[in-house]
Amino acid sequence: MANESSPSGLGIRVNGLVKRYGDREVLRGVDLEIVAGHTVALIGPSGGGKTTLLRCLNGLESFDGGTVHVGEHALSAPVQGRSPSPVKAPMGDQASQVVAIRRSVGMIFQDFQLFPHLSVLENITAAAIWVLGENPTTARENGMVLLERVRLADFAHRRPGQLSGGQKQRVAIARALALRPRGLLCDEITSALDPETKHEVLAVLEDLKQEGLTVVMVTHEIGFARRAADRVVLLAEGAVTEEGTAEQVLDRPRTERASRFLARVMG
Repeated sequence: MANESSPSGLGIRVNGLVKRYGDREVLRGVDLEIVAGHTVALIGPSGGGKTTLLRCLNGLESFDGGTVHVGEHALSAPVQGRSPSPVKAPMGDQASQVVAIRRSVGMIFQDFQLFPHLSVLENITAAAIWVLGENPTTARENGMVLLERVRLADFAHRRPGQLSGGQKQRVAIARALALRPRGLLCDEITSALDPETKHEVLAVLEDLKQEGLTVVMVTHEIGFARRAADRVVLLAEGAVTEEGTAEQVLDRPRTERASRFLARVMG
């Protein structure tokens, strides 16, 4: 298993992961290991399987072959069409494994998924109160600390409709952190933002890297990958095409497929 020594992060390991939609094989035997506390940039062409991979890691998608280990929890492919089943499951049944994985690793989406009728602070505290059973007063205190971390303390009582896209995304990050995860899965969370607000969100993720969380980010932000990622993984046609440090993958790609993709995105 990947190194679990980080006080905050957790290791992730994927072995032979296969996912099909009908006759189309979206993931073709993906193998991947992510060290605890590392930031990994997952890049590649649209339709290459990046989002599907994240959803399999978080138990949002079943899969047709292979295994996924997230910290001490694991899922395997279903047997005869059943849902993913636990592998060496310390908590017992599959549903408990999925719940444990989702508590260990938060997922942040491109479209924020905030509750429009709740204030910024209420959006953050709701998760802690409903999922963790936290006392409302304690949840509010912790929520304000999280808003300080994402530089939005002055916006605690605004509604999501009063925020910019970058501010909404930072609230979504704070909400994920309210569950005290050991990792974050980020699905193109800056793709709909303008350059200035992209910078605000990426700066928060760089701060989290310093705190030791494991971060897996599907992104087209090559500058962020170069600056902040411990590893860069290029996924194309459902398979890992390149993997290594940013310098190795971005500056010295080994395959023609990777070279073509990088030539397009880097101009």
